[in-house]
Amino acid sequence: MLKFNTLLIIPLISASFCVNAVDCIPNQIIVKYKNPNDSPLSNSVNTVRNKNGLILTRSSSSQYTYSRVLPNSDDLVLIEGESINSLLKELKNNPKVKYAEPHYIKKLYGVSVGRSDLPNDRNFNLQWDLENQNSLAGYDIDFLEGNALSRKTIPANPIIIAVIDSKFSIDHPDLINQFWVNDGEIPNNGIDDDQNGYIDDVNGFDFVNQSPNVIGEDAHGSHVSGICVAEKDNQYGISGVFPKAKFLPLACGLSGQSLSGLAINQAKDYVADLKIKGHNIVAVNASYGGNIFSQAEYDGIEKLSELGILFCAASGNEAINLELEEDLNLNGILDEGEDQNGNGILDVSYPNNYELPNIISVAATNSNRELAYFSNYGQTQVDIAAPGQSIYSTLTLSLQNEAQKIILDEGEEIGYSYLEFSGAIPDQGKTGDLIYCGLGYSYDFPPSVNGNIALIQRGILTFNEKVSNAMEAGAIAAVIYNNVSESIDTIDNWTLINPETPPWVPVISITQVDGLRLNSLPPLKITLLPNIQTIDEANSYGYSSGTSMATPMVSGAAAFAAYNFPEETMLERRSRILNNVVIVNSLESKVLTSGILNLRKIIDTDEDGLPDWWELDYFENLSYNNRNDIDNDGYNNLEEFLTDTNPIKANSHPNFKEKIKLEAVRFKDINKLEFNFISYPDYTYLIESSPSLNESWKTEAINTGNGVRMKATINGLESFDKRYFRIKAIPYGLSNL
Repeated sequence: MLKFNTLLIIPLISASFCVNAVDCIPNQIIVKYKNPNDSPLSNSVNTVRNKNGLILTRSSSSQYTYSRVLPNSDDLVLIEGESINSLLKELKNNPKVKYAEPHYIKKLYGVSVGRSDLPNDRNFNLQWDLENQNSLAGYDIDFLEGNALSRKTIPANPIIIAVIDSKFSIDHPDLINQFWVNDGEIPNNGIDDDQNGYIDDVNGFDFVNQSPNVIGEDAHGSHVSGICVAEKDNQYGISGVFPKAKFLPLACGLSGQSLSGLAINQAKDYVADLKIKGHNIVAVNASYGGNIFSQAEYDGIEKLSELGILFCAASGNEAINLELEEDLNLNGILDEGEDQNGNGILDVSYPNNYELPNIISVAATNSNRELAYFSNYGQTQVDIAAPGQSIYSTLTLSLQNEAQKIILDEGEEIGYSYLEFSGAIPDQGKTGDLIYCGLGYSYDFPPSVNGNIALIQRGILTFNEKVSNAMEAGAIAAVIYNNVSESIDTIDNWTLINPETPPWVPVISITQVDGLRLNSLPPLKITLLPNIQTIDEANSYGYSSGTSMATPMVSGAAAFAAYNFPEETMLERRSRILNNVVIVNSLESKVLTSGILNLRKIIDTDEDGLPDWWELDYFENLSYNNRNDIDNDGYNNLEEFLTDTNPIKANSHPNFKEKIKLEAVRFKDINKLEFNFISYPDYTYLIESSPSLNESWKTEAINTGNGVRMKATINGLESFDKRYFRIKAIPYGLSNL
């Protein structure tokens, strides 16, 4: 007999009383009378009925309105009016009443199942390049599928992508934890500690200004770097193609959208030196180009090739066929008879066109698997295509000021100024009852000011005398209001004369008008909020298009390949990327591979659902498939991989055929339950519910097993007094279970 996997989840939710307006409709109750003749809707009761059938009666305390709940039925009554809770208690004790209860609000509940490996980055849904809503392969780079097959450990020597670009916003929240750190350099000491010729190069270098400061206004470098490595699962912004890598910012920007050729050459030499010293640089991202051959540039890239570093180059944005022309004289000049494109320009693009073994040249595609309208192409001059049109990524960090203000407990806001030497208000604010303390003499402070905020009038005493007395009385802050009528602009130069040890409490000044009004109000609680800078998210991220955006997709993929296959050579890594694309008919004759970058195929070249590294680790070859059961323990290779068990040891195996394993079972709040599970291939998963273990089960959600870790979410549990849920796995082909 087949044994099917079931597991019960039993959340118990109490709904026996109405807590607040969220739980029920205020001032309404529903009453069921045992005998319709006892109902206030009955003609036998002395009531007044209006033309709509509603009945008005009077109790000792208030007037109620009665109406039928069901047509032509007098025994079930909706009663509305004030002091309804008192009436409810009376009716519950009335022997003529079967039951009386509030008009409860019932919320819709739903059960949904989705991938559990979706990043929590709040704008991930805007990254079509990583996860496209279209279903066909090749629209995106299979980011989720590739990461599901990736190794989980972090290498001791981090993988590094060197990015040669303009400037970088390394203070951006999605980049601040992602840049390379030179542990051989002591920050800001003005000394070249590692003796590489560059002072204080802790996080890269600006080779134009010969400065360790790589931060600047130009957003191109930030956008490119975010595509490569933006931090994943930080509940902010986006995710990079391979966020486990670090990026090395190499600033070479001149004014405008141009880079210095000399600075670029210095940057490449800098990369080579770091590689020789043992830093794990696997790729250089070059999202730039021009039509002039440079021997110095060529030599620098060749040196990187000799050191095993891939050089990912943008094909360019002129929408030209780089195949048609060749700079035979290497002079960047259109010679006679060369203008096959007929535009009067020598249509070549360097560094894309250099014939060197470490270069991967990249064209751009749009979200419909088509070559982007601007992208250069060429059957032998461009190697691969990657998403590059309307790519959402990091920009220069933009901040916005949130003005300092007093928040009253009813939400009103009042502006203020700090007194010089005032203590700081924490970012979360300072909250307390506002206590009036006259002119600030020691005898003006009541005991209630202890632990609260003193409101003091300006005059007679100096500010520091007033505040000293306030602190002596235990006040946590002081608000001093003016004694003459003037605007807030004229009270921003008040001072406490000198700093104190321990420091002053926060002390602020407000206008006379605001002070008198605060003093006239009933006792209230206020919050002092400081002037803080917050991230302007709308302007710290944005869309850009270009082969500049497609190239870091490939640089990130190079880091992804190096992470999973660290023993491979540069040429093997290049082949792994180029030989495992999603072939698209529209790219035939446009790029060498006729295809689009794909992380899943890079890591699973035989496409059996098992990562190559895993098969090589256990079997030393790719000759076995996902259906094989090498150790004859009843679980195939794919099932062993998904549960991280050993496929060649029978005593190490999954046990889901006896019991489904649930992970991360948690209540997100009292109304939402979540849990994770692996959806194994060849099984259909049902999530069912029932009001009782003895009643029939209702199917709430169905999921077809595909080897993905899933998350089930059950919303609206407050809709039930009690509810049982279970998950069941059914092998394909079986029914009536």
